Amino acid sequence: MPRGNGKTTLVESAAMWAILYGHRRFVLVVAASAKASKQILKSVRAELSTNDLLAADFPEAVFPIQSLGGISGKCRGQLYRGKETHIEWGSEAVVLARIDGAKCSQAIIKVAGLLSADVRGSKHKRANGEVARPDFIIPDDPQTDKSAKSERETATRKAIVAGALLGVAGPGKTIAG
Repeated sequence: MPRGNGKTTLVESAAMWAILYGHRRFVLVVAASAKASKQILKSVRAELSTNDLLAADFPEAVFPIQSLGGISGKCRGQLYRGKETHIEWGSEAVVLARIDGAKCSQAIIKVAGLLSADVRGSKHKRANGEVARPDFIIPDDPQTDKSAKSERETATRKAIVAGALLGVAGPGKTIAG
């Protein structure tokens, strides 16, 4: 799709759809650069913290976020029915609150640049000790204008998407992409 047709908005929406409905537990969004990936998460965070329609449909996900009031330091002490929610609200990852019975409990959206070390071996340790690995990978415009002009650079980026990205779930694990 050409620039301006909403590719990134589709990626952001797909990531939120996957975790809010409980279809996926850990979504990794990969952009051409770390800076671009952080912009994607910034947009996702804005939707989760301000969208009244999402709040109405997914209160178990959105209410704990809105309760932070934009202050990530409040994550540490947040409780729900006397239990810590273990919510995380960072610039590279969002971990939704642990709410017993919620499909999206402790779901993760993480972002990374295609060439960053954060892509390979991407994981998250949950409060219960479980190590989570991505089960859904979404590349968003993995090319830069400069890399798109080079056949070699384009081939390298295709190989990373086909190899490293689709292997982040771990040995013998399946991943959606």
